[in-house]
Amino acid sequence: LVQRLMSEADKLARLAAPLLMVPQCRAPIADNRCIYREAAGWCAHATPQCTPAGTARCTHPALGKDGAGCEPALLSYSMRLLFLATWHPYAPDCGSKLRVFHLLQAMSRMYEVELLSFAFSTAKPETAASLTQCCRQSVVPIDPFTANRAGALRTFLSPSPMVARAVPAMRQLVDEALSGSTFDAVIASTGMMATYAFLTPLPTTRILEEHNSLTRWMKERYTEQTQPLQKLRCWASWQKTRRYEARLFNRFDLVTMVSQQDQAV
Repeated sequence: LVQRLMSEADKLARLAAPLLMVPQCRAPIADNRCIYREAAGWCAHATPQCTPAGTARCTHPALGKDGAGCEPALLSYSMRLLFLATWHPYAPDCGSKLRVFHLLQAMSRMYEVELLSFAFSTAKPETAASLTQCCRQSVVPIDPFTANRAGALRTFLSPSPMVARAVPAMRQLVDEALSGSTFDAVIASTGMMATYAFLTPLPTTRILEEHNSLTRWMKERYTEQTQPLQKLRCWASWQKTRRYEARLFNRFDLVTMVSQQDQAV
């Protein structure tokens, strides 16, 4: 299982990589770094002039015309990812947390990662030494499922899942992260975190890392029903979810699914 998760993590990293390549220089940005994609890495000099595509030299004025004195470390700036997780992945004691745990470790080998997540139930962020080594992390000690709980009628009539509504404390945490840093991409781990991903300014690359297709779940519930009234109710929920996910997925640059069954839906 762990080997499969690591393989999935590497696959996601490879899928995301083309989306994270910036076609032209946008310097100077908030932290005065050029984020022009070079063959050998990312120039990290303060307000540099960018070299043409395909070259590996920096043309920072202080280093001369050809950038001959550019240190290799200054050409290895890794892109910044904001990872939004429903469950804090430590301790990794269930499928979703295991997936996020290994995704973060794989991503940290290629990118600079900041994790924002809810922490509830068995979460122990204060003891997550292995995560601290691979990413910065901040948590909201709230159970979002409890915070967004609503009555059956309101849940049925809502055009989107009630649990996907923004929790004010998490929204504030995301706003604070965005005000203090510039991110090249944001990854929302499950649709519950999609609302917060849309807080990132364009042209930030937005990726949805979905663990389960709600549309597939609702369809299976519908096909399992035998009572006409219950079957009609489940059909309505299935169609509502199908339309919601179609709208949601179209707002992301990339959507990944765990299984081929979910991808087929």
